[in-house]
Amino acid sequence: MSRLGAPATKVNDFALLSLIVAVILAPAGIPLAIIALRQIKRTGERGRGLALAGLWIGIAVTALYLLVLAFVAVVVGWSFWFIGEIPDEAWQ
Repeated sequence: MSRLGAPATKVNDFALLSLIVAVILAPAGIPLAIIALRQIKRTGERGRGLALAGLWIGIAVTALYLLVLAFVAVVVGWSFWFIGEIPDEAWQ
């Protein structure tokens, strides 16, 4: 019970789950956080901060994944282009 005598509301399960999943598997944390935020708004449960943290961590890490993927694609594409520019005589 809280100090005022009213029963404390529980923390939304999806909010906690979104934060944990966002750290481990970032893209999956985003929809979990959105579900948690909708449930919290409807039910008045606690955990809005956890859901927002899961959402922002999921977005940031997913963006980082995409940047790394784009960088790798550019490097691989550049290396194939570069290898194609080397004359065949240089390989012997």
